[in-house]
Amino acid sequence: MLLLRRHILDEHQSGAGEQDNADIDELLRQVVFEDEDVMRTYRRHIYAIATRREKLDARRWIYNFPLADGEIDVNRVMTFVREIYHDQNHPFKINLGLGFILDHINRQTIGEDNLFSPRYYHPYRNSAVLRTPFTLSTSRDLGKLTRKLESLSFMEDLTKERPDTKWVLSLLTNISFDVTSISLTKPLGCTTVRIPDFLQENKSVKNIRVRESNNLCFFNCLSFLKGARAPAEITRRAVEYYRTWKNNKSANVASFPGVMLWDFDSLEETFEINITVYSMSADGRVETVRASTTDYDESMHLNVWQNHLMLVTKPLSFVKKFQCLRCEKIFETSSNMKRHEKVCKWDPERTDCKFVGGYVKPKLTIFEKLQEIGIDTTHVQPYRSFACFDTEYSEPHWRKSTSCQCEN
Repeated sequence: MLLLRRHILDEHQSGAGEQDNADIDELLRQVVFEDEDVMRTYRRHIYAIATRREKLDARRWIYNFPLADGEIDVNRVMTFVREIYHDQNHPFKINLGLGFILDHINRQTIGEDNLFSPRYYHPYRNSAVLRTPFTLSTSRDLGKLTRKLESLSFMEDLTKERPDTKWVLSLLTNISFDVTSISLTKPLGCTTVRIPDFLQENKSVKNIRVRESNNLCFFNCLSFLKGARAPAEITRRAVEYYRTWKNNKSANVASFPGVMLWDFDSLEETFEINITVYSMSADGRVETVRASTTDYDESMHLNVWQNHLMLVTKPLSFVKKFQCLRCEKIFETSSNMKRHEKVCKWDPERTDCKFVGGYVKPKLTIFEKLQEIGIDTTHVQPYRSFACFDTEYSEPHWRKSTSCQCEN
């Protein structure tokens, strides 16, 4: 079900991102609507409607596409999804929402009241078409997403949560995709990246500082975990650990770009340590980038910011909840999550619960049903419902007293 939430933004703040004024001018030339009030609303929110690609943080993107002709179907949605799929070079989760303009059927007769002027509804996080984000890892997942969208009636859902039945869909304006990366393909090893304040102030995270500029941040964290504290000692041990992992006592450190995400399996085996990698965003949200499935006696927790790794010294206070990357189930402890991930067989095509009746909502009256199909019933004055209460009372023995009175 698509929930509608009116997200009011200032005209000059709507839709920050990568945009071209030439594209906006071209879009305004393509869209011609006879109702001047609707067009005025469209132009006022043009920066939120126009094409843009906005990077929210290191792993989250917003892709927005205008719908100049006001039409949408599954094939068109998948055209946009394929464009995003080719733009992203790693697996990601995706959800989508629609932007549109609602108009009041009695706006002309009511007058210039702002309450009944056309309203623009932004695609918002809680108005997502999909109940949960869909994971795209391979080209075969595109077919699965197509079948999932074909099973939804998201165009019909646009009218379910209107303020009332007098608000009708006037124009479908844009479609927005929320994309979150669930993997990293760049080497993790930069020690010169700037660490934001929210991570520097987090007492559960330790940024290992060394004098030499290298890409051994993972091995620096490992050295600190093993007991090294002085920068020179951390660097010396990091080089030793790196050459041990490479099984080459003369391996060149200067040419090492950093560890890849898939290298952690061999790192765990080499050093006999469980390695879990998290990613904390600026809003405090923590996601598991890589969960260890091994069961060694020693554990290592890391946080990745851009392509830099930091040591999580207090994982219990750093992360309060743990989520499985496959099925998104929440766990209280990392051990429970790791135990679950070993046997998780989540399938996006499988539905565990089916509610035949849907959700409880009041049924439409005959007049509201007529409004749904475009028949104006505003001139009809139906009897309104009202409640009756039968009140009984007993007269107390002091009814005849001259010092008090009793009124019905």
